[in-house]
Amino acid sequence: MTKVLSILFVQISVIVFSFLVLFPAQPAQAACKGRFLGVIPTWYEYLPVDNTTDCNVEFPTKSTPSGDEINLRVVVTSIAFGILGILMPIAGLVSVIFVIVGGFTFITSAGQPDKAKNARGTILNALIGLVIAMSAAVIVNIVAKALTSGTTP
Repeated sequence: MTKVLSILFVQISVIVFSFLVLFPAQPAQAACKGRFLGVIPTWYEYLPVDNTTDCNVEFPTKSTPSGDEINLRVVVTSIAFGILGILMPIAGLVSVIFVIVGGFTFITSAGQPDKAKNARGTILNALIGLVIAMSAAVIVNIVAKALTSGTTP
């Protein structure tokens, strides 16, 4: 039992250390666009923000004959991509947790072939989910920056 706990502790330590290395602290000028735990972005990631101490969101406007109006298409698109940007790292973290659970199940299978097979299946499915989540995060980031870069339709 002590060996299992020490292996589990090493796995968790490696994961925590890798997050600290892969996602360093944000510089001071990016305080308004900070990330929770260095991974999860803010909901207003793709909206312009004034970099004062208040970090107020500045909604994009468009000129109309009656005056400037908030560009609702850009605002809704930006917020939707921001929410998707929040969900992608969470999906990645869940898949990493399933890899750990599968590894723990595999270690504790104690030679039972059906339990070991289920553990291998859990690890494989979690790794497939991790690849899908990482790919989706990249695609969402690229598309969101392309669609929300302009403030006029």
